[in-house]
Amino acid sequence: MEKNGWDKGEDGYRYYENGEPVKNNWRKSGDFWFFLGNDGLVTKDTLISFKGERYYVNQDGAMVTNSWAWVRNPDNASSRSWCYFRNDGKLRESGSKYKSYPFQNRLSTRLFI
Repeated sequence: MEKNGWDKGEDGYRYYENGEPVKNNWRKSGDFWFFLGNDGLVTKDTLISFKGERYYVNQDGAMVTNSWAWVRNPDNASSRSWCYFRNDGKLRESGSKYKSYPFQNRLSTRLFI
């Protein structure tokens, strides 16, 4: 029987279609979107470049929307900045992409299976 849908393995969550893990694409679970990386695993706490846009997935792997996120600068891994992500999850770019802001916001989401 072919795997289809979400599957939790020892190394994390994957999403299967027709028995194959989805890679380098988004899939939804509950109200949240998750990005599956090169290895097919849900990507966490990182900036995602996808089809010319930038998105951020939080520590649970969910796309951040309508919110600020404390994002690691892809050009300097030891540096983080506050960035705003619109309702469609795309990075709102105004002036410097990695300008710092003086307040905090954290999201907590879980993968719904």
